[in-house]
Amino acid sequence: VEANGAINASGKGFPAGTGTPSGPGHPANATGAGHGGRMYSQATYGTPFEPLTLGSGGQSAGHHGGGAVRLVVGGTLTVNGVVSAKGNGCTESGDQSYAGSGGSIWITCGELAGAGTLTVKGGDVFNNFCGSGGRIAVHQTTAADFAAWQGAVVVEGGRKTGDAEVPRSAPGTAFLRSAGGNGGRLLIDGGGLTRDPNQLNPNSYTDLLPTNWCPAVKADFRNVTVEISGRAQAYLLDNLKIEDFELAAGASLDLAGHELRLGSRAHCNAQTRA
Repeated sequence: VEANGAINASGKGFPAGTGTPSGPGHPANATGAGHGGRMYSQATYGTPFEPLTLGSGGQSAGHHGGGAVRLVVGGTLTVNGVVSAKGNGCTESGDQSYAGSGGSIWITCGELAGAGTLTVKGGDVFNNFCGSGGRIAVHQTTAADFAAWQGAVVVEGGRKTGDAEVPRSAPGTAFLRSAGGNGGRLLIDGGGLTRDPNQLNPNSYTDLLPTNWCPAVKADFRNVTVEISGRAQAYLLDNLKIEDFELAAGASLDLAGHELRLGSRAHCNAQTRA
């Protein structure tokens, strides 16, 4: 994908008001849609490790969720342009719309190289509710690290451009795994998510486990390092074993009474905050 090139599945997901049973914009509250991150009490959906789910539509006509991109490359995949599955929204002055959530990008390649962008960002709005972020996964089959990749991986929620342009909705997830290494890294980056209660979309947090998790998905976490940054707010739905955990300043993880076990160490406090 060259510098001015793109693979674009933005807005190719579920139409407005549709999606998974839990994902579309809440009809009673006319909100933006959820996917990798929550909106209102809507559950998250899709797997963080092999994402193929479409983004859900917001509660405004034309505001579809992001589509799904699946790339399988035996050698090096070089991305200097954009691979996108963003949710739709509208940032025109005075618009009162509700945006769709980001979709999915799943890449399997020998090595990922370049300085481009992979993005499943939630839809932006001028006013009202943005969409949440979607899911990205990159599995390298020959490269031992991501040294050749100098680009950006964007999973943040949408922005409200009618005032301060900061993310207002929960981010999704990005999973990066190299060949022959450990279980990989699961990144939850809020992109500087606002913490102002007057600006933050209600219940804008990201579940470590999707609400529809199955035992196989839970087992996939056992060797994974989870990194939470960009002021993201993560939430634990059940007891979970992971390899390691990094929490950046301003980010938080609510254990909600569950146990997070790192290797042989158990962390049972109600909330972990940096």
